[in-house]
Amino acid sequence: MSQVVLLESKKRLIQTLMQRSILLPPAFIQKLDEASISKLVSRLDDSSLPSVSSASDLLQVLRPDWSHQKAMQAVCSPSISSPQSSPSMFDPYKAGSPCPGRSHPQPISVNVDLGDISDRQRAMMESGEFKVRVISDYNEKPKKREMADFVAYFNARYKALEGLLRGRSELSGVISISRVLQKKGKENVSVIGMVMEKIVTPNTQSVILTLEDPTGTLRVLFSKKNPDIYAAVKDVCEDEVVGVIGSTGGSSDNPILFGNNLLVPDVPLTKELKKAPTDHPGYAAFISDMHVGSKQFMEDNFLKMVHWLKGTAGNEAQRALASQVKYLFIGGDLVDGVGIYPGQEEDLAIKDIYAQYRRVSELIAQLPDSIKIIMIPGNHDAMRLNEPQPSLYKDICKPVWDLPNAMLVSNPTVVNIHGNESFGGFDVLMYHGYSFDYYVANVESIRINGGYDRADLIMKYLLQRRHLAPAHTSTPYIPDSARDPLVISSVPDFFLTGHIHRTRVSSYRNVTLINGGCWQDITAFQIKTGHTPEPCRVSLMDLHTREVRLLRF
Repeated sequence: MSQVVLLESKKRLIQTLMQRSILLPPAFIQKLDEASISKLVSRLDDSSLPSVSSASDLLQVLRPDWSHQKAMQAVCSPSISSPQSSPSMFDPYKAGSPCPGRSHPQPISVNVDLGDISDRQRAMMESGEFKVRVISDYNEKPKKREMADFVAYFNARYKALEGLLRGRSELSGVISISRVLQKKGKENVSVIGMVMEKIVTPNTQSVILTLEDPTGTLRVLFSKKNPDIYAAVKDVCEDEVVGVIGSTGGSSDNPILFGNNLLVPDVPLTKELKKAPTDHPGYAAFISDMHVGSKQFMEDNFLKMVHWLKGTAGNEAQRALASQVKYLFIGGDLVDGVGIYPGQEEDLAIKDIYAQYRRVSELIAQLPDSIKIIMIPGNHDAMRLNEPQPSLYKDICKPVWDLPNAMLVSNPTVVNIHGNESFGGFDVLMYHGYSFDYYVANVESIRINGGYDRADLIMKYLLQRRHLAPAHTSTPYIPDSARDPLVISSVPDFFLTGHIHRTRVSSYRNVTLINGGCWQDITAFQIKTGHTPEPCRVSLMDLHTREVRLLRF
């Protein structure tokens, strides 16, 4: 009989917690006895004490070392890959706290040899008339990752993006969610929060977002009556940070905010359109996804580009144009890799990863030394998949590292090019684009307006969010406890990506968007999925006019 009573008590506790949007680990609830449940319920119902709005508020009741259930799941994940659901950013974590289903948290580690840009390469890149400076490059030393890192990572992301949103004039009067929850009656307010949950009602007449900030959670309802705002809200993904303007409503037990406007960090309208001065001309070429080693790698076409850049192919005007190319950017997937997918060996012309990188170095070595080459890794390269990816590993890619005019940097990275004493140069954000697949599948406006054919829409979407992978499940990542390296903290002049094998050039608020296409012919997998690549195209930008032309090889 006592077991039946205990079970009913646990049900009541769970219902009470759900009403307050508080989650506790099931393993923790299972171990509670009647006295502990009574103590928790009494604390939740005591109106004379400060309100309980998160799991952390209950720490003072029983004082167990537990955190948000999702953060528990994160550290319980058996691999470095990001967990299947995002942890709450704000719930505290104490070192040594128990993990459900395990006797203690299992640390996550990555053991690789990270190489920095060599002194010789750096000196070459930063000297002469046409300079390349690294602004942001991720080569942090590997270390163990624990649950606390996930919590700190999301806190760092929230803080960075909240700062960008607070810079918007529309959100000058923003208040915390806890203050909104204290409002009585109808009142216009502004809040900033991370999207915990998004629900589109079955009749598609409204969208409900659950926002979270360090002080609590709040449901926000957007009606279809405002079609422009409704369309924007439907494109929202979980875990992005947004600002909302609306009016309070609901009851004290069931508060809600009726949203009138949705704001994202976005690119300022005042972003300058930089152009190189007339006395400092030059061109930059952008490519991606070479996939050397694949049977479908179009080497003859790639060599046509090499010969053109060397000035040994093309007519007089084309050779004159080639002589003005000062920079070549390669947006990842230099090789096809080994063991990337089941049965890949049947698709490989070069089955050894070291040999694949040797061939890359042989091809790129034929380019003129006057062209500075900046390369990032991609998901097919021989390294960890989790982002940010460090620069290519020296022990595997030594022939590429030995190229005198090559700079190997992380994915993502920001470099500055073409600066001199009178001109600040251009900031180039390079990101391979592994998160793109998620947004093609899950963002309606991208999916129905071209999907994989419209890399520019994906890039615009990410720029607006000021994050390269805002949805927690869009890419595996390293939970850096100090900062989120995927935040676009400063707006670039050029945004270069790859991954989806479709060349696209566009512009958004004076940021030039370029997807570098590929050098791999259509594969059997792409035939099955109906995806048609656009190989052997080079995007060539005149740095004085910012005009981009597409060259087909």
